[in-house]
Amino acid sequence: MVVKYRVRNGPCGVVNGRRSDDGNCVIKICGDGKPLRGTYCGRGPCDIAGCNCTGGCLRGQWEKSMLNNTEYRVEILEIEWQDLSLFRMPSKSIWEIGISIFNRK
Repeated sequence: MVVKYRVRNGPCGVVNGRRSDDGNCVIKICGDGKPLRGTYCGRGPCDIAGCNCTGGCLRGQWEKSMLNNTEYRVEILEIEWQDLSLFRMPSKSIWEIGISIFNRK
C-alpha cells in the first residue's frame, strides 16, 4: 500500500519515506507497517506473479507501526492500496473489450 503522510517534527526519511511532488511524504509499506523491500510483501519468497508467497503475506497493524513514533508526530493523510501482482484482472471482461473495439467506426 502507498501511504501519504506528514511529519510534524522531522523530514520524511525518519520513517523511511520520501517527499512527493505535492510536498507531503509518501512511502510504500507492507501490512506490518515496514517499508516494501523488493517487489512483494511476502513472509518468504514469492512466485513471479506475487500470488504464492512462502508463509503468506506480511500482516500486522501498520497504523500503529507508523503512528507509534511520538517523537516525530506522523499524521496519515491518504492510503492507497495497490495490487502488486503481475497478473491483474482487467476491469472489463475480454468480451466487453472485444465488443467495444468491434463497435468503433
